[in-house]
Amino acid sequence: MHNAEFGEENAHLLNILSESKPDIIAITGGLVDAQHTDIDTARSFVEKADRIAPVYYVTGNHEASLPQYDELKTGLEAAGVDLVLSGHAFVASRIYKSGQRGEIMAHILVVDDDIAMLRLVRRVLEKDQHLVTLQSNAKAVTEMDFSKFGLILLDVMMPEMDGFNLCNQIRDRVDCPIIFLTAKTQEGEIVQGLGLGADDYITKPFGTNELRARVNAHLRRDVREKKNSFSISGVIFRLNAKEAEINSEKVPLTKSEYEICEYLARHHGQTFTREQIYEAVFGFDGESDSSVISTHIKNIRGKLAEFHLSTIETIWGVGYKWV
Repeated sequence: MHNAEFGEENAHLLNILSESKPDIIAITGGLVDAQHTDIDTARSFVEKADRIAPVYYVTGNHEASLPQYDELKTGLEAAGVDLVLSGHAFVASRIYKSGQRGEIMAHILVVDDDIAMLRLVRRVLEKDQHLVTLQSNAKAVTEMDFSKFGLILLDVMMPEMDGFNLCNQIRDRVDCPIIFLTAKTQEGEIVQGLGLGADDYITKPFGTNELRARVNAHLRRDVREKKNSFSISGVIFRLNAKEAEINSEKVPLTKSEYEICEYLARHHGQTFTREQIYEAVFGFDGESDSSVISTHIKNIRGKLAEFHLSTIETIWGVGYKWV
């Protein structure tokens, strides 16, 4: 297969994975062969897939014996992907257990150039049903969409761009807590990191229980107002643009429909009467009455249904809530 065809096919598959939202992705070998090898394309595909869900690359003994395999292994490990020989008896149970996360609590980004550390942190955080995205390239983080993350863990000492520099570059675009993972214990260095906008730091080496406790404490306490964007129920709200996106596609909401969605989503789980929603969106000087809210809700539901979402629930005799 030509490289262009290979790339187009991968893009189509990534779209399918993004829409289906799997708990885990298992690739059963075949990224390299004796005749044709495109390591960069293979690594790019797996790295992007790993942002959707944890990836296990299950390779056969034959593929592992090829000379190209070492190069592929190095590239995939740099992307934070686990490689497992299919001949090992524990593969099936390992993948199964990794997929049994239940309800996702938060989506967490972990940035560290140490692949072993990335894997350790992911396994620890997945015990609390968090979805974890790994990134070993600090520079690549600056191009990411941060709206889907509920918390970011940053290593301080990384090549090319350290955690302090990275935090300084992304802080204005990030509405969630940032926690440094650092071997530095000097007070001045800790103060420097907190001064750049980090919310906390965890000193290496750390215990797994400490990591879980710190992360969960920040997630519980984080009530800061979202300035850039926030994500809930599969919908990303772009606050400055006043737009809603699902799977990177803009939802064609009117201005009033967007305001209703944002208001309910910001207060998800709470039930509001039509009058409360009308007052919050249109104010006391609105030229209509609260009955118009029912019409807007109907239209919103129709537009979200096109994306197979149903996020606004009717509480009969009371009003509506975002779920």
